[in-house]
Amino acid sequence: MKRLLSPWLLVTALAIACGCSKSVTTPGPGPAPGTRFVTTFSDLDWLRGQYFLLHDPNNGALAVDENSIRVYRDDANAGNDHEIAPCVALLDPDGALGQPLTPEQADASVRGNFDLLTPGPDRDYEILHDLFAFHDTTYKVIRLTRPIAMQSNEVLAVSFRARRMLGNGMLGPLIDVGGRRLDAGPDSGSIVVKLLRVPRTLERATPDGLTYDPNSSLAPARELELKNIYSLGAFNIDPAFFTLTLQHGQNDPPVTSQAGVPFIEMLGLDSWREVSGSYVAGHDGRIDAIGYNTQDRGRIDYTNGLLILPDFRPFAPRLDGPSAMAFDRFLDQHVNRRLRLGGPGAPSPSSPDLYSLFNPRVYDSAWYFTASWQAPASRAAN
Repeated sequence: MKRLLSPWLLVTALAIACGCSKSVTTPGPGPAPGTRFVTTFSDLDWLRGQYFLLHDPNNGALAVDENSIRVYRDDANAGNDHEIAPCVALLDPDGALGQPLTPEQADASVRGNFDLLTPGPDRDYEILHDLFAFHDTTYKVIRLTRPIAMQSNEVLAVSFRARRMLGNGMLGPLIDVGGRRLDAGPDSGSIVVKLLRVPRTLERATPDGLTYDPNSSLAPARELELKNIYSLGAFNIDPAFFTLTLQHGQNDPPVTSQAGVPFIEMLGLDSWREVSGSYVAGHDGRIDAIGYNTQDRGRIDYTNGLLILPDFRPFAPRLDGPSAMAFDRFLDQHVNRRLRLGGPGAPSPSSPDLYSLFNPRVYDSAWYFTASWQAPASRAAN
């Protein structure tokens, strides 16, 4: 990854990496008004360990009772345990979700001493409703204030109550996804919870060490971590002076389009044409100010310095063949574009599949974003 950041911007980027969601005041003078910043990042640099779905959307939509959500985290550090609860984390506790699992996967678990996290934007986590919202269906996302490092043995788990969405406004019976306390056996007193994040030592690679083993008993948990959000390295960016390009490879001059279609559009970032304050399907050469619809935040979160791509796995979508996934196809149907990656006349998706890499740095990035913006006249204090 290549980044061209000023010292002021580096401090701001570190604040983002720590999960801060507000502007920060840094020592020393800020940049002069009108200063231009440029940062380059690759397809590999999505934000890891911070955004998680409550459940696998490939298994259907749920109406989740938000008041019932409990988020648990085992930070793999026994030295700072306080007010902990012993938990047994499973992919589908008690089979409540009916998730298609092998017997080995259904029995696989992670045990540990978990902290019950406190909700709130300025606390341990918040629940986001505007990343995947479609009329009456919202796939809720957990955003951790402090991200989990990729090589960490930390574990994330959750419990909640929900009803399956059956269509036409119909809901199934209430189900408990975790939350019960075991009263017998070696784990007596432990809380059963749903596993969201697997500790690194329990992740398994293929024999060549290059990719995650898809047959691992805990492999389905990897489907729950979002891989479509990138940090821009600054807060409170002025959208009037912001530009974003995407290039394939590192040619000079850069290759930023094919067959007359910008790669930005192929990724679904220019999916709407704004007309008199409303949005119609089409393209206007600008990054969209809304997501899949007006319920979702724009593709650039200028306040928090985030790039949000519409595809679940932007550079290796699973739309066709035996690897096709229902949620990938569902999201694709809500994006307006003339071409998509892998389509006729467009570059192929990343090969190998960069989202399956056990050690991402063995992959030579094929795609590079370049973001540019102008420094504001002043910086907000925290």
